[in-house]
Amino acid sequence: MPSKTNPPAAIVTGASQGIGRAVALALSQMDYRVGLLSRSKDKLSKVSEEMLSHPGYTASADPVILEADVSNENAVKAAIGSFVEQAGRVDILFNNAGIVHYGTGHLSPEDYRSLVNTNLLGPFYCMHAVLPIMESQGSGYIMNLSSRAGKVARAVVGGYASTKFGLCGLNEALFNEYVNKGIRVTAICPGFVATPITKNVPGLPQEKMIQTNDIVEVVKCLLKLSPNAAIKEVVVDCQPYLEGVQ
Repeated sequence: MPSKTNPPAAIVTGASQGIGRAVALALSQMDYRVGLLSRSKDKLSKVSEEMLSHPGYTASADPVILEADVSNENAVKAAIGSFVEQAGRVDILFNNAGIVHYGTGHLSPEDYRSLVNTNLLGPFYCMHAVLPIMESQGSGYIMNLSSRAGKVARAVVGGYASTKFGLCGLNEALFNEYVNKGIRVTAICPGFVATPITKNVPGLPQEKMIQTNDIVEVVKCLLKLSPNAAIKEVVVDCQPYLEGVQ
Protein backbone atom coordinates (compact mmCIF):
# COMPACT_ATOMS: atom_id res chain seq x y z
CA MET A 1 0.00 0.00 0.00
CA PRO A 2 1.14 3.59 -0.58
CA SER A 3 2.60 5.33 2.47
CA LYS A 4 4.68 8.38 3.38
CA THR A 5 7.82 6.42 2.60
CA ASN A 6 6.26 4.75 -0.44
CA PRO A 7 3.96 7.42 -1.92
CA PRO A 8 1.37 6.70 -4.60
CA ALA A 9 2.47 6.84 -8.22
CA ALA A 10 0.66 7.21 -11.53
CA ILE A 11 1.56 7.00 -15.21
CA VAL A 12 -0.38 9.11 -17.70
CA THR A 13 0.13 8.50 -21.41
CA GLY A 14 -0.51 11.26 -23.90
CA ALA A 15 0.28 13.63 -21.04
CA SER A 16 1.58 16.49 -23.16
CA GLN A 17 -1.83 17.99 -23.96
CA GLY A 18 -5.60 17.68 -23.72
CA ILE A 19 -7.15 15.11 -21.41
CA GLY A 20 -3.82 13.55 -20.47
CA ARG A 21 -2.36 16.88 -19.37
CA ALA A 22 -5.47 17.73 -17.34
CA VAL A 23 -5.54 14.35 -15.57
CA ALA A 24 -1.80 14.44 -14.89
CA LEU A 25 -2.06 17.89 -13.32
CA ALA A 26 -4.99 16.77 -11.17
CA LEU A 27 -3.20 13.64 -9.93
CA SER A 28 -0.14 15.70 -8.97
CA GLN A 29 -2.46 17.67 -6.68
CA MET A 30 -3.72 14.43 -5.10
CA ASP A 31 -0.33 13.28 -3.72
CA TYR A 32 0.57 11.15 -6.75
CA ARG A 33 4.03 11.22 -8.21
CA VAL A 34 3.28 11.30 -11.93
CA GLY A 35 5.09 9.75 -14.85
CA LEU A 36 4.40 11.91 -17.90
CA LEU A 37 4.57 9.76 -21.02
CA SER A 38 4.44 11.15 -24.55
CA ARG A 39 6.48 11.46 -27.74
CA SER A 40 7.24 15.15 -27.12
CA LYS A 41 9.85 15.77 -24.45
CA ASP A 42 9.57 19.54 -24.89
CA LYS A 43 5.82 19.54 -24.28
CA LEU A 44 6.21 17.22 -21.31
CA SER A 45 8.80 19.56 -19.81
CA LYS A 46 6.27 22.39 -19.97
CA VAL A 47 3.63 20.23 -18.25
CA SER A 48 6.16 19.28 -15.58
CA GLU A 49 7.00 22.94 -14.97
CA GLU A 50 3.30 23.76 -14.78
CA MET A 51 2.83 21.02 -12.18
CA LEU A 52 5.72 22.13 -9.99
CA SER A 53 4.70 25.79 -10.06
CA HIS A 54 1.08 25.09 -9.10
CA PRO A 55 0.30 25.95 -5.45
CA GLY A 56 -1.79 22.78 -5.19
CA TYR A 57 1.10 20.43 -6.01
CA THR A 58 1.21 17.80 -3.26
CA ALA A 59 3.35 15.00 -4.68
CA SER A 60 6.36 14.13 -2.54
CA ALA A 61 8.71 14.01 -5.54
CA ASP A 62 9.10 15.66 -8.92
CA PRO A 63 7.22 14.32 -11.95
CA VAL A 64 9.13 11.99 -14.23
CA ILE A 65 9.34 12.75 -17.94
CA LEU A 66 8.99 9.58 -20.03
CA GLU A 67 9.65 10.25 -23.70
CA ALA A 68 8.21 7.32 -25.64
CA ASP A 69 5.88 6.39 -28.48
CA VAL A 70 3.22 4.03 -27.12
CA SER A 71 3.19 2.15 -30.43
CA ASN A 72 6.78 1.05 -29.75
CA GLU A 73 6.70 -1.90 -27.36
CA ASN A 74 10.36 -1.69 -26.36
CA ALA A 75 10.15 2.06 -25.77
CA VAL A 76 7.11 1.54 -23.54
CA LYS A 77 8.86 -1.18 -21.52
CA ALA A 78 11.93 1.00 -21.04
CA ALA A 79 9.94 4.10 -20.07
CA ILE A 80 7.71 2.33 -17.57
CA GLY A 81 10.67 0.37 -16.20
CA SER A 82 12.51 3.65 -15.63
CA PHE A 83 9.52 5.09 -13.79
CA VAL A 84 9.17 2.05 -11.55
CA GLU A 85 12.87 2.24 -10.67
CA GLN A 86 12.35 5.82 -9.50
CA ALA A 87 8.87 5.65 -7.98
CA GLY A 88 8.95 2.08 -6.70
CA ARG A 89 5.35 1.32 -7.65
CA VAL A 90 2.48 2.06 -10.05
CA ASP A 91 -0.95 2.70 -8.56
CA ILE A 92 -2.64 4.21 -11.61
CA LEU A 93 -2.18 3.79 -15.34
CA PHE A 94 -4.22 6.34 -17.28
CA ASN A 95 -4.09 5.04 -20.86
CA ASN A 96 -4.88 8.16 -22.86
CA ALA A 97 -2.55 8.43 -25.85
CA GLY A 98 -4.41 8.19 -29.14
CA ILE A 99 -4.70 9.51 -32.67
CA VAL A 100 -7.51 10.07 -35.18
CA HIS A 101 -7.67 9.43 -38.92
CA TYR A 102 -10.99 9.95 -40.65
CA GLY A 103 -12.80 7.53 -42.92
CA THR A 104 -13.58 3.85 -43.24
CA GLY A 105 -13.70 2.38 -46.73
CA HIS A 106 -11.31 4.96 -48.15
CA LEU A 107 -8.98 4.94 -45.16
CA SER A 108 -5.49 4.00 -46.33
CA PRO A 109 -3.88 0.82 -44.96
CA GLU A 110 -1.04 2.96 -43.62
CA ASP A 111 -3.39 5.23 -41.68
CA TYR A 112 -5.39 2.29 -40.35
CA ARG A 113 -2.21 0.56 -39.25
CA SER A 114 -1.14 3.68 -37.35
CA LEU A 115 -4.56 3.79 -35.65
CA VAL A 116 -4.25 0.18 -34.51
CA ASN A 117 -0.65 0.63 -33.39
CA THR A 118 -1.38 3.71 -31.29
CA ASN A 119 -4.98 3.27 -30.12
CA LEU A 120 -5.03 -0.47 -29.46
CA LEU A 121 -1.54 -1.93 -29.31
CA GLY A 122 -0.28 1.13 -27.41
CA PRO A 123 -2.65 0.70 -24.45
CA PHE A 124 -2.00 -3.05 -24.50
CA TYR A 125 1.77 -2.52 -24.29
CA CYS A 126 1.32 -0.14 -21.35
CA MET A 127 -1.02 -2.51 -19.51
CA HIS A 128 1.29 -5.44 -20.21
CA ALA A 129 4.14 -3.49 -18.62
CA VAL A 130 2.31 -2.38 -15.46
CA LEU A 131 0.20 -5.43 -14.66
CA PRO A 132 3.06 -7.48 -13.14
CA ILE A 133 3.84 -4.51 -10.87
CA MET A 134 0.22 -4.15 -9.81
CA GLU A 135 -0.11 -7.89 -9.27
CA SER A 136 2.92 -7.87 -6.97
CA GLN A 137 1.37 -4.93 -5.06
CA GLY A 138 -2.04 -6.59 -4.94
CA SER A 139 -3.59 -3.31 -6.03
CA GLY A 140 -3.79 -0.81 -8.86
CA TYR A 141 -6.16 1.01 -11.17
CA ILE A 142 -6.04 0.98 -14.97
CA MET A 143 -8.19 3.58 -16.70
CA ASN A 144 -8.49 3.27 -20.45
CA LEU A 145 -9.57 6.42 -22.28
CA SER A 146 -11.74 4.98 -25.02
CA SER A 147 -14.45 6.99 -26.78
CA ARG A 148 -18.16 7.20 -27.48
CA ALA A 149 -17.00 6.01 -30.90
CA GLY A 150 -16.04 2.79 -29.14
CA LYS A 151 -19.73 2.19 -28.45
CA VAL A 152 -21.36 3.57 -31.63
CA ALA A 153 -19.49 3.40 -34.94
CA ARG A 154 -20.02 6.02 -37.62
CA ALA A 155 -18.56 5.87 -41.11
CA VAL A 156 -16.80 9.21 -40.81
CA VAL A 157 -14.51 7.72 -38.14
CA GLY A 158 -15.00 4.01 -38.80
CA GLY A 159 -11.35 3.05 -38.63
CA TYR A 160 -10.84 5.02 -35.43
CA ALA A 161 -14.04 3.58 -33.97
CA SER A 162 -12.91 0.02 -34.61
CA THR A 163 -9.78 0.58 -32.53
CA LYS A 164 -11.85 2.04 -29.70
CA PHE A 165 -14.29 -0.89 -29.89
CA GLY A 166 -11.23 -3.10 -29.57
CA LEU A 167 -10.01 -1.16 -26.55
CA CYS A 168 -13.42 -1.51 -24.89
CA GLY A 169 -13.29 -5.26 -25.51
CA LEU A 170 -9.79 -5.53 -24.10
CA ASN A 171 -10.87 -3.45 -21.12
CA GLU A 172 -13.86 -5.71 -20.44
CA ALA A 173 -11.73 -8.84 -20.60
CA LEU A 174 -9.14 -7.40 -18.21
CA PHE A 175 -11.91 -6.15 -15.91
CA ASN A 176 -13.23 -9.71 -15.66
CA GLU A 177 -9.75 -11.16 -15.19
CA TYR A 178 -8.63 -8.83 -12.41
CA VAL A 179 -11.85 -7.79 -10.64
CA ASN A 180 -11.16 -10.25 -7.81
CA LYS A 181 -7.41 -9.61 -7.66
CA GLY A 182 -7.38 -6.09 -6.24
CA ILE A 183 -6.83 -4.43 -9.62
CA ARG A 184 -9.58 -2.25 -11.03
CA VAL A 185 -9.98 -1.67 -14.76
CA THR A 186 -12.34 0.96 -16.18
CA ALA A 187 -12.94 2.32 -19.67
CA ILE A 188 -13.96 5.97 -19.93
CA CYS A 189 -15.89 6.60 -23.14
CA PRO A 190 -16.54 10.30 -23.75
CA GLY A 191 -18.14 12.01 -26.69
CA PHE A 192 -16.54 15.14 -28.11
CA VAL A 193 -14.07 16.62 -25.62
CA ALA A 194 -12.61 20.10 -26.11
CA THR A 195 -9.00 19.23 -26.95
CA PRO A 196 -6.65 20.09 -29.84
CA ILE A 197 -7.87 16.99 -31.67
CA THR A 198 -11.49 18.28 -31.85
CA LYS A 199 -10.93 21.95 -32.59
CA ASN A 200 -12.34 21.73 -36.13
CA VAL A 201 -15.50 19.65 -35.64
CA PRO A 202 -18.13 21.16 -37.99
CA GLY A 203 -21.07 22.79 -36.23
CA LEU A 204 -19.89 21.99 -32.70
CA PRO A 205 -17.79 24.73 -31.08
CA GLN A 206 -15.51 23.62 -28.28
CA GLU A 207 -17.45 25.56 -25.66
CA LYS A 208 -20.34 23.18 -26.40
CA MET A 209 -18.18 20.08 -25.90
CA ILE A 210 -17.33 18.05 -22.84
CA GLN A 211 -14.48 19.84 -21.06
CA THR A 212 -11.24 18.19 -19.97
CA ASN A 213 -12.13 19.01 -16.37
CA ASP A 214 -15.26 16.88 -16.76
CA ILE A 215 -13.01 13.89 -17.42
CA VAL A 216 -10.86 14.88 -14.45
CA GLU A 217 -13.97 14.80 -12.27
CA VAL A 218 -14.85 11.33 -13.58
CA VAL A 219 -11.36 10.15 -12.61
CA LYS A 220 -11.65 11.69 -9.15
CA CYS A 221 -15.03 10.05 -8.64
CA LEU A 222 -13.68 6.63 -9.62
CA LEU A 223 -10.77 7.01 -7.21
CA LYS A 224 -13.11 7.88 -4.33
CA LEU A 225 -15.13 4.69 -4.65
CA SER A 226 -14.66 1.88 -2.17
CA PRO A 227 -12.98 -1.33 -3.35
CA ASN A 228 -16.45 -2.90 -3.33
CA ALA A 229 -17.49 -0.78 -6.31
CA ALA A 230 -16.28 -2.24 -9.60
CA ILE A 231 -16.94 0.04 -12.58
CA LYS A 232 -16.33 -1.59 -15.96
CA GLU A 233 -16.97 1.51 -18.05
CA VAL A 234 -18.26 5.05 -17.91
CA VAL A 235 -19.96 6.61 -20.95
CA VAL A 236 -20.03 10.41 -21.03
CA ASP A 237 -22.17 11.80 -23.84
CA CYS A 238 -21.78 15.29 -25.26
CA GLN A 239 -25.26 16.65 -24.56
CA PRO A 240 -25.33 19.45 -27.19
CA TYR A 241 -24.25 16.95 -29.86
CA LEU A 242 -27.14 14.67 -28.92
CA GLU A 243 -29.47 17.62 -29.41
CA GLY A 244 -28.25 17.91 -32.97
CA VAL A 245 -26.06 20.99 -32.64
CA GLN A 246 -24.10 19.84 -35.66
